Formats: sequence, C-alpha cells, structure tokens
Amino acid sequence: MTAKDFVLMSTFASLTSVLGMFPPIPIPLIPVPITAQTFGVMMAGCLLRPKLALCSMFLFILLVAAGFPILAGGRGGMAAFTGPSSGFLLSWPFASYIISRLNRKLAPSIVTFLIANIVGGLIFIYTCGIMFMVMVFNISTFTAMSGAAIFLPGDILKAVIASGVAARVIRANVVSRHDR
Repeated sequence: MTAKDFVLMSTFASLTSVLGMFPPIPIPLIPVPITAQTFGVMMAGCLLRPKLALCSMFLFILLVAAGFPILAGGRGGMAAFTGPSSGFLLSWPFASYIISRLNRKLAPSIVTFLIANIVGGLIFIYTCGIMFMVMVFNISTFTAMSGAAIFLPGDILKAVIASGVAARVIRANVVSRHDR
C-alpha cells in the first residue's frame, strides 16, 4: 500500500465515523436506530478499489472495537458487537468490498452505482444482519426480517444519494480511475 492508499482508506473510515455524529433516529419497539453510516460504506465501495474499500471499513471496525465512540449515538467498544445490530455492523467491510468489485466490472454511472449499492450493499448487509439476529438472538427469520424492513426505505434513499454523489465525484475527476 502506498501513502495515498492509506490516506484514502483513512478518509473513508473517517467519513463513516463522521456520519455517526448524526443523531440516530430511534424506532419504537426495535432496539436498533436508523443511522447515516451505511452511506459511508456505500461511498467507500463506489469510490475505492476493492482492497481499499475493505480495509477502510475494517479500520472503522477496529476503531469501534478499540472503544472510539464513532457509532451513531456515541457508541463504541466491544459491547457494540453484542447487540442486535452487530451482524449489520460486521458486514460493512465485506459489503464495501462487494460494492467496489461490482463497480469495477461496470462503467461508472448512477445506475451502475445504484445496482452495486443495492446488491452488494443492502442485500448483503441485510442478509448478514438478519442471519445474525436469527442465530444469536434465537428469533424467527420472519421476525428478524420484519424488524429490518423498517430500515429499507431509508437505506434505499441512502443508496440513491450515494450513487449520485459517487457519479458526480467520478465525473469531476476528484477520484482517479486508478483509485477505483
């Protein structure tokens, strides 16, 4: 990895951290709030090479594990990996990698970014999060899916916004083809 790679990796880990400063939106009856941080996962996947996207979100996870209060609501530490949102959180490095992989196969555009964000991001993140809740908390798949469904409209909106922003960044040559 070059110094530029480390800067890009830490920039997207930082972006995801900053998105945690937005106040979480609590949902009645569900202990998992709506947050803005999956936007950072999608942006890393859209704008970085697969390895850098993966590493940027692993860095973020390591910072959370080290106790930095960078999750929405000022949470951090190992306790963040024991709650109902743990499966979602742990999927972020792999989701950013998948998004980036899909984007490297397609010409950059809002539509291709959106497809990658939904398939590699949302479907993968939701699958991991729901499976984790079913296995660890011993709830039915239907219950886990029903609880997660409330997040879908907001996450689709984040995917649309991330796709538009990424397409503009690419068009403006802010991130070079080499970085992707």
